[in-house]
Amino acid sequence: MFNSIRTRLIFAFASLAITPVLVTALVLSWQSYEALKAEAIDHRHADSERVGVAVEAYINELTHILQLTSQAHDFMSRNLATKKQILEELLAYENRFEEIALVKANGQEIIRIHRIDVVFPKDLNNRSTDSTFKSAISSNSTTYSPITFHPVSGEPYMVISIPLQKFMSPEISHVVMGTIRLKKIWNLVAAKAHSYEVIVITDCEGTVISHPDPSITLTRPRFNLNGTMDGIGKGLDGKPVVYAVNKLHFGDQSFNVIAFQPVEIALAFAND
Repeated sequence: MFNSIRTRLIFAFASLAITPVLVTALVLSWQSYEALKAEAIDHRHADSERVGVAVEAYINELTHILQLTSQAHDFMSRNLATKKQILEELLAYENRFEEIALVKANGQEIIRIHRIDVVFPKDLNNRSTDSTFKSAISSNSTTYSPITFHPVSGEPYMVISIPLQKFMSPEISHVVMGTIRLKKIWNLVAAKAHSYEVIVITDCEGTVISHPDPSITLTRPRFNLNGTMDGIGKGLDGKPVVYAVNKLHFGDQSFNVIAFQPVEIALAFAND
């Protein structure tokens, strides 16, 4: 009985001595984990912002080029043949556009020039039901379309629509619509990734439109953010990653620039 009491006392005193040490170790370990997690997210966020700035500059530059072309040289006062020539020269100089169309306020195309294909007068379409066209007319401001994909190549595109006023009049008479090639940002994204980090760009629904590996982009996988901007979640392969998101807005459209890294690499020190 004496031995039993002594054993219990030893155990009790040992527990009192060890428990605070264990609690302290657990707290320090958790704090270390959280600190590493925050640092990893900060690094991902910095990288996603750098790519975001470059993507924003790319789209804004093409918007500016289209605006200057349609507003310079008294564009709206020129005859149809001269307008077509000006737009052809732009497309010949700037191959980041897939096509450019000049559309009347009623939606009827009067000029459409494609980067590769020849467009005949019989091929001209009516865009009166196009949501981007209608938005440009109703808001009298530059609008951007949702992302679309080429049915064969899978290349992503976006349309920039700029309303044009009549010569010496505030009334909108035409809309110039430029389809821009977002495939050009694939190389940009590939160049920014490093140290087992992957940077992708998705549309507002999470569909990947740019990945360092073009073959992955072409499969159009989805990155599920689960309503959060930064943290730990599942990567494209379903494995846990540390990620950060930078949102870009162009009119009513938005992109997500997501930088992520496998958890076992991003939090390597915490796991050791």
